Amino acid sequence: MMPDLVSALSAIVRTVVREELRMALAEHRQHEREREATKLLPLPEAARKLNLTAKALRSRVERGSVPGARRVGKRWHVPLSAAAGEDA
Repeated sequence: MMPDLVSALSAIVRTVVREELRMALAEHRQHEREREATKLLPLPEAARKLNLTAKALRSRVERGSVPGARRVGKRWHVPLSAAAGEDA
């Protein structure tokens, strides 16, 4: 009877651990997607991705047309999501 109990408990533990790992991995992937979406690109690089000149993108940023754009030091940076064309 004891070996049956041990194998049953082992199966339950494996199932619970597998589900916990699956949920943790899903949370991690979601966090990584959110972090990647908030990644900032320097304005010239973002302009290239949008097929704009740096001057045109800078003008949009200064007008407030690019959500999430911010200055880092003396230079503008644009969120990757905006540079991908989602927000711009």
